Amino acid sequence: MTATLVRPTPRWRLRKAGAEQIYRQNLSHLPPIVGKVLAARGIDTREKALAFYKPHLAPDLDPFRLTDMRRAIDRTRAAIAGGETIALYGDYDADGVTSLATLTRGMRPLGAITLPFIPSRFKEGYGLNSDALTGLRDAGASLVITADCGISNVSEVEHANSLGLDVVILDHHTVPPETPAAHATVNPMRLDSPDDFRGLAAVGVVFHFLRALYEDFGRSLDESELLATVALGTVVDVAPLRGENRRITRLGLEAMHSGLPPGLEALMSVSRQKGAITTDTFGYALGPRINAAGRMEHARHALDLMLSDSIRESRELAERLDAMNRQRQEETDRCLAIAEELGVEMSVAIEGLASFDGVERRFTVRGEHDGIMVVDDYGHHPEEIRVTLAGARKAYPDRRIVVGFQPHRYTRTRDLIEEFASAFNEADRLIVAPIYAAGEPSIEGIDSALVVDRVRDRGHRDARAASS
Repeated sequence: MTATLVRPTPRWRLRKAGAEQIYRQNLSHLPPIVGKVLAARGIDTREKALAFYKPHLAPDLDPFRLTDMRRAIDRTRAAIAGGETIALYGDYDADGVTSLATLTRGMRPLGAITLPFIPSRFKEGYGLNSDALTGLRDAGASLVITADCGISNVSEVEHANSLGLDVVILDHHTVPPETPAAHATVNPMRLDSPDDFRGLAAVGVVFHFLRALYEDFGRSLDESELLATVALGTVVDVAPLRGENRRITRLGLEAMHSGLPPGLEALMSVSRQKGAITTDTFGYALGPRINAAGRMEHARHALDLMLSDSIRESRELAERLDAMNRQRQEETDRCLAIAEELGVEMSVAIEGLASFDGVERRFTVRGEHDGIMVVDDYGHHPEEIRVTLAGARKAYPDRRIVVGFQPHRYTRTRDLIEEFASAFNEADRLIVAPIYAAGEPSIEGIDSALVVDRVRDRGHRDARAASS
């Protein structure tokens, strides 16, 4: 049985009252539909509209305005000057891979001795891993710079400190109530960081870290060599394309039109992309193939591709990523067939925002059947999942909600997976289970079929309890 993805019909709804009036007063030089939509999005002046359509004209942001950037740069400069080995610790998704590739390419011209490391989704799991940190220390590292992880790793950073490893965190995820005792933590989501950096993907944080580092060295960063990779990671991580993200993406696309590094050139070729390169090229052709490496085997293959200067090697690696992406698609079809057999409609994801107590959390409605809504969480910390749950329940008070999260991001044991499942089961209309995104291989013996069965069994138990 093969499930079919159904693309929902788009509907335009202006979400801000008074958009018509704002358009007439301030944006009448634009076509009516364009002006009204911009006004509804808060772009309500000529100046804001100009910045939206010509983001490349916006002035460069000062990276040292980011909290802890000064401490991060001072420690990194000392490590470079002292010939220390600097471990670069990334993540296995596209944002993590592009972050690590950008960091590696940017630091080496400064004479940095770098040791790039990406954890295995199946062995170390998401975020910092204590055993991996011990291994990096044994390999000679004295400084760890994270890219796209670390903000939630309290015990792991404590372990690193005990080993004599300094940790500089470059992350963009929601800041939890308790944060690690790192040497420096650069994260635009910190409440004490300026708003104009908020919303950056991790690769954007890395980009500004490199700008600050080069400025401190009194050298000029050749941004044209990095912007294509930064833009790719920004778009694939679904960072909001406004403000600094929009400027980065525009400049990155322009850089790609001027020429591609061997890795991206090979990836474009195997994905059979022709014509103009757009954000759709990033999101639907290049991104899935980069993500497939970490989901099916190891993200190191994608990193090797991004760092390769060899046309032949790039072609071989790109073909390998393309094969893994086809395997991922086949696994997706299998998972969708399971869902269809159980009567749960799995359509194209509908992106939304859950707002709760002033905190916005992305979530995805995967489908609904008999009043049961399946919602995916994008969080990387229990507190983020709580916000998603609360936001989803507030947005859909009349639904029973199945919240799917990916427990390998947090833990690698079945006991703790069960603990997560029970910890958030706070109401009888709320069902929590570790549902994997379609296409992800099983881990710790829990595969998609078993998870769906658990949800169905739980629903049966609830029904029996309600009738007794």
